[in-house]
Amino acid sequence: MRSGTYEIYSVSLDGSDDRRITTNADGYAPALSPDGRQIAFAAKQGNADQDIYVMNADGTNMRRLTFEGGEEVDPIWSPDGREILFSSNRYGIRQLYTMNPDGSDWHQITTTGQNGRSDWSPDGRYITYYAGSRGAEAIHIASSDGSNIRLLTPYDGSKAPSFSPDSNWITFASTRDGDLEVYIMRIDGSQVMQLTFNDYSEWQPRWER
Repeated sequence: MRSGTYEIYSVSLDGSDDRRITTNADGYAPALSPDGRQIAFAAKQGNADQDIYVMNADGTNMRRLTFEGGEEVDPIWSPDGREILFSSNRYGIRQLYTMNPDGSDWHQITTTGQNGRSDWSPDGRYITYYAGSRGAEAIHIASSDGSNIRLLTPYDGSKAPSFSPDSNWITFASTRDGDLEVYIMRIDGSQVMQLTFNDYSEWQPRWER
């Protein structure tokens, strides 16, 4: 928030070439497309709710994709770049939807509610997300079309799941030990391991790919 609004920046892996690529976007949760050419993100323009936008990776050609009302947040690209997964409360309860990168052909793929960040497995087969009341969330997994939903954790404050590059593991944060710590588990919910043991909270772990 260096400029007074939330803007999107790009930076080289070594920390050099730090550049702001949006202006007055009030942008959140940027996601780079698999081919590296586009960025999907959520933005709040004026007094409107957040909507999903895409732009070129250099910040040019920004365009709005969602116009259905409600708050549209947390876009995630499919591994092949042909769809965008996002969260919306356009019909009241927050659910997951998919759409084409031009905003067309959107589909609701969950019906039982959803919270916050989700993820799409690199092999394209699954999505993972969390749902539940505040402080009592649980990690779920489903086929990429939203079918075959399975509960992976108790409703113990587990949130922000992310797939490993080989699609076999999920990392997540949980308050099960009192504050937010980072865990991993197999995609069937087995072999749960706690990775951090700090007296402060760890937020939104993401696998490097």
